[in-house]
Amino acid sequence: MPVLEAHGYDATVFYGGAVRLRAEIDEGHPVVAWLTTGRDEHRSGYYETYKGERFKLVPYEHKVVVYGYDDAGVYVMDVGDGGRYYTPWATFLRRWSYFDGMALLIHPR
Repeated sequence: MPVLEAHGYDATVFYGGAVRLRAEIDEGHPVVAWLTTGRDEHRSGYYETYKGERFKLVPYEHKVVVYGYDDAGVYVMDVGDGGRYYTPWATFLRRWSYFDGMALLIHPR
């Protein structure tokens, strides 16, 4: 991730589930997670091909920073409005699953 690296950060993309997410949070690492907007909305993904590569696209894609959790859900900061929200695990995992659990870890060097 050249832009982050140019500003003194290392970034790692991972695809994982709740176990990896919890482990990162437990280590004090906030995690950027890809979700869909609309807490109770179900979204359908579709595939496009560009230059021979196939991509999964999901309407209403959005990002949040996960900074905490408990047994019932996760605490997130919305990158769009800076608001802090609490989302039940089932809702979070459904919305995150549209993107195969894609997440980004950003650490200072």
